[in-house]
Amino acid sequence: MLISSIQLKAQELELFKDMEGYWQFSVGDNESWKEENFNDTDWDEIYVPNRWEDEGYNEYNGFAWYRKSFKVNDIKDCPIWLILGKIDDVDEVFINGKKVGQTGEFYPEYITGYNQERRYKIPSDYLKINSQNIIAVRVYDEGWYGGIVEGNIGLYYDMTEELIELNLEGEWSFALSEPTDNINPKLSELDWTKINVPAKWEDEGFENYNGYAVYMKTFNISSELAEKDLMLLLGKIDDYDYVYFNSKLIGKVFDLKKQGAYFGKGNEYSALRAYKIPRELIKADTKNTIVVKVYDYFKDGGIYEGPVGITTQEKFKYFEKKYYGNKSLWDLITN
Repeated sequence: MLISSIQLKAQELELFKDMEGYWQFSVGDNESWKEENFNDTDWDEIYVPNRWEDEGYNEYNGFAWYRKSFKVNDIKDCPIWLILGKIDDVDEVFINGKKVGQTGEFYPEYITGYNQERRYKIPSDYLKINSQNIIAVRVYDEGWYGGIVEGNIGLYYDMTEELIELNLEGEWSFALSEPTDNINPKLSELDWTKINVPAKWEDEGFENYNGYAVYMKTFNISSELAEKDLMLLLGKIDDYDYVYFNSKLIGKVFDLKKQGAYFGKGNEYSALRAYKIPRELIKADTKNTIVVKVYDYFKDGGIYEGPVGITTQEKFKYFEKKYYGNKSLWDLITN
């Protein structure tokens, strides 16, 4: 089972249990090694994340298992994800003996998942509070490097539902365009199709395309939400964007420079797009339309990473602290 990158990138995750460090490790393969009461005290210890070749298992290819004991004192009432970075090649993961996920396929239907970040949703009732828990990871390496090789390792809360008032990820209208096409009657003349957001447009059937394109989304805003001060989050866009809300331009990537989210040409792709929605533009309990004109000048393109949705200005402080905290010393002094 290969995990969809579209599902994962629209999340806002908060670390609550760091798992980087030394894990118990053994080469070989035995189904009993997944059980929480298995005694692994005579196993080797190796550092995670790292290639097992760099931990004393040079030139080893085949099956191996990792195990880690941990304790949690309390958990929030929100989705929990286990992140294990990238694993070379195939993995199967258990919490207290219960399977929570797999990436790639073992033989005889072998499929590598070496380039996929491992994120597995953990049912809250799989975890024991104020007691020891066991993560067991079965790994198969076909060749070259092997193991839990790189990335973030830990348990995370999924804060997305708490932070996003209206989730806009999913299917959007999409069309290739020209520089003059924006929020005017020319939009009706474009050759529209459907595309997933967030996702690179190369992964949605527009491989090797560099140039202009237009995204469009129509949705309702409740009267209760319309009374609040709102921000439109469009995740990360490669490269330039011009954003219209109900036919009015409300923002572009260049506006984010003063806020410490954009640092000039070549860095557009890394800026989290967040634009204030003027209250007078919002139509309560009826259709509202967002149009995003994008220009990609090199390699990947589009609205490729979340979060994508509408939040309040109060909740936006979380994103501002996380993504907009890299202002220069002069900015901090003058502000």
